[in-house]
Amino acid sequence: MLTAILAVTMTVPDLAAVERAYGDYLGYRVVERGEVAAELAELWGAPALAGREFLLMQPASGAPVYLRAIRQDAHPGFAAMRTHGWNSNEILVEDNYAIHERLKDSPFRIIGEPKGLSMNPEVIAMQALGPAEELVYLTRIPPGKSLFNLGSAQSFVDRTFIVVLGGPDMEAMRGFYAGLGMPVTEPMDATISVLSKAWGLPPEHQFKLGIV
Repeated sequence: MLTAILAVTMTVPDLAAVERAYGDYLGYRVVERGEVAAELAELWGAPALAGREFLLMQPASGAPVYLRAIRQDAHPGFAAMRTHGWNSNEILVEDNYAIHERLKDSPFRIIGEPKGLSMNPEVIAMQALGPAEELVYLTRIPPGKSLFNLGSAQSFVDRTFIVVLGGPDMEAMRGFYAGLGMPVTEPMDATISVLSKAWGLPPEHQFKLGIV
């Protein structure tokens, strides 16, 4: 029932700021602008978004995986990783360390230095908050080193390849996606330093993590 990720949608208070940040620093380009159709807003279960301005951006690789930003006023008190639901957009990159240098003087605020994943140290990830306080993972997977055949970047900054879901019940989340006919891994223990910091937990805290 589910196949590839085609788009990641986020609401932002300033579309121009998103266009500059992702365009100037991550190499994304705008491929469409417009207003959210009423039918689409209803499909999302978010009718208040009907008529809101949006832009659609594509990575430099040309991969048909898009970032959609919709203008909406900022939500007071929002903090990344402090809510249940879809929490992060994870993007493939060729070189974390070069991206790290590029983002030091940018609209992105680095909150996690480049580091190997606890479950697969050859995969290097870093984290930053974008202009709408959205969480972005920037991850390098060396060719042939993905445990799940996720691919590698085909441009300096490429496509979204994972979106991160947080919730209170791991088995309920796993069961939902398994019920859609998706293969779901057994939960594994993982250290996620940015998540520990967001919740005031010790750096060595173990989170349960599964992959669909």
